[in-house]
Amino acid sequence: NSATVSAEIPDGEPVSSLSDDPDDPTDRDIDGDGNPDDPTVTDFGVPPVMPNITVLKIDTFNDENGDGEVQAGETISYTFIVTNTGNITLGNITVTDPLVTVSGGPLSSLEPGETDSTTFTATYTVTSEDVQNGSFANSATVTAAVPDAEPISSLSDDPDDPTDRDIDGDGNPDDPTVTDFGEPPLAMPGITLQKIDTFNDENEDGIFQAGETISYAFIVTNTGNVTLGNIEVTDPLVTVSGGPLASLEPGATDSTTFTASYTLTQDDIENGSFSNSAFVMADVPDGEPISSLSDDPDDTTDQDSDGDGNPDDPTVTIIEQIGSVSLLKAADSPTFSQQGEVVTYTLTVINTGNLILQNLVVTDPNAVITGGSPISVLNPGERAEVTAEHQITLQDLERGVFINSATVDAFSATGEVTDDSDDPNNPTDFDANGDGEPDDPTVIELDVFPLEIEVNQMVTPNGDGRNDFLFIRGVEAALNNSLKIYNRWGVVVYEGNNYNNLTNVFDGRSRGRSTISVNEYLPAGVYFYIFEYQKDQKNITDKGYLYISK
Repeated sequence: NSATVSAEIPDGEPVSSLSDDPDDPTDRDIDGDGNPDDPTVTDFGVPPVMPNITVLKIDTFNDENGDGEVQAGETISYTFIVTNTGNITLGNITVTDPLVTVSGGPLSSLEPGETDSTTFTATYTVTSEDVQNGSFANSATVTAAVPDAEPISSLSDDPDDPTDRDIDGDGNPDDPTVTDFGEPPLAMPGITLQKIDTFNDENEDGIFQAGETISYAFIVTNTGNVTLGNIEVTDPLVTVSGGPLASLEPGATDSTTFTASYTLTQDDIENGSFSNSAFVMADVPDGEPISSLSDDPDDTTDQDSDGDGNPDDPTVTIIEQIGSVSLLKAADSPTFSQQGEVVTYTLTVINTGNLILQNLVVTDPNAVITGGSPISVLNPGERAEVTAEHQITLQDLERGVFINSATVDAFSATGEVTDDSDDPNNPTDFDANGDGEPDDPTVIELDVFPLEIEVNQMVTPNGDGRNDFLFIRGVEAALNNSLKIYNRWGVVVYEGNNYNNLTNVFDGRSRGRSTISVNEYLPAGVYFYIFEYQKDQKNITDKGYLYISK
């Protein structure tokens, strides 16, 4: 810099001159007064580079539920104020925090003396341990690049803490940012367990059956205010898979760790339901373990069996009970043509429900049950066979068809069940009684009667199987018939009604009312017969000679 000297002259104008630096040989005359005026210069040399940076970490507690208290799961928001306190521009500025993820940055540059308060933010979720500790404290670190030098860094400082400790020894205060939660609440551990059932219809028929399964999902919830550990779920009737669960924060729920499966038994089906409870146990920090029985979320009764204040309704799977039986009736042949022929029926009894059937009885109004009934027990899906017989009658032949049905009656856990028989060879599947089971009657076609009724006029009772008795062709159509045979002297040697070629025949032996030698074979010779009957609502008499030959 320069100084100015001034002086007054008697009877003249004042004079002045700028100062001169005697060490400067330049001797410039800046003010043009003829005197050198070099400014006096003090040389300090090149100033040193002094990079420095600070970061303030400011906390704000977020009371998300607005109750004025701190709970695990609520959050703390952080803002970071970064200041370049050195004498050189800094670049690539980042903020990191070991307990939270810092958003924002890096900041490309910051001039000496410049401050940034908007680039970096972070959020921390409060844990139950934090609540029990009464506070949460931590520090962030700011790092910056220095031109032509090593990067610099500094720990954050809490502007609300006047202690101003210099933890990292960089000359800047480094007090951790502390969020004070106040007096820790009294530890109140709590846990609940929900047990949810799902029936697995493995064969997809819509019916509960022994051997099918129930799957269970377990929902564990920490209803207290302390973190629980070593959480296990057990069940006296099933094996629980999964776990133990290492820890569960207050208010947290786990629905994926634990599962179980139960295989239904026939006793379960007979009972109409399956019910049981599971048990959850957890460790409490600095306390005794806690436990609770499971609850069925679908049951609104909410009984508290173990007295822990939590609902403990057992999980009940309602099993639809179906008592059902089916009866199939099949004939051994589809057609018959002779009176007296025997139709053999096979009746198949099937338990089509999911309950055990007992005391099964098959009845048939038009056939004789010959075997297999009653049936004491028939398990679901099992079948048993019953046999029956019917002897073709003249009336059957007149109708040209024989139709009938059988019935099965049984008892199950839900009461009596019954079914009318169905012909498995009839695709109509008519459901006469509306029970969902087809009830087509079993139909047997009978051959049409011969147009002619003819008496064979030869009898040879010699046991050779040919003409051993008097055969009358078409006798089935000869209604209310009677046969008389006379010898040459007009004596009746045979008489009978309802001749049928089967059980009522003339085999060459005497069987007349006035015959002395009854059941003795008649001598060979010529005889005369009279055969009377009704056909097509007419009375008909057929007569002629017949020959007995031995």
